[in-house]
Amino acid sequence: MSSIEATTVIAVPIGEVYAKACSPDTGPIFIPNLNENFNISSDRSEVGQSWEWRYSFFGVDITGRARVVSITPNREYALETDGDARSRWTYHFEETAGGTRVTLSIDYDLPEGKLRNIARPVAERMNQQACEQAMANLKAWLEP
Repeated sequence: MSSIEATTVIAVPIGEVYAKACSPDTGPIFIPNLNENFNISSDRSEVGQSWEWRYSFFGVDITGRARVVSITPNREYALETDGDARSRWTYHFEETAGGTRVTLSIDYDLPEGKLRNIARPVAERMNQQACEQAMANLKAWLEP
């Protein structure tokens, strides 16, 4: 299993950042290559909430199901995915002077069947860049 991580500080109160980052409705707004989340089981962000997703990686559609596995409001939010790619996404939130520090950690297995022509080191670098871009996009979207 591979791991990536990225952090940003957003000049917005922790509750607002948490609400936007922890909703399957808003994921496609800031997560690069996440085309859609659909068939969302509940409007409430809660343990057990699930949805289907579609992600494009190197021009290959990767699909699966996600479910929330852990929530500590305004502190941590974790989800796991299965299907074409198994992963665990954990968002950590920390109040800072004037804003919120958000760290996204992702542990994942590469879907090697669909990506057999992509070298592992290249895929890992691209995933790290996408994680960093997700945090930059979240910041750009939420800051005034």
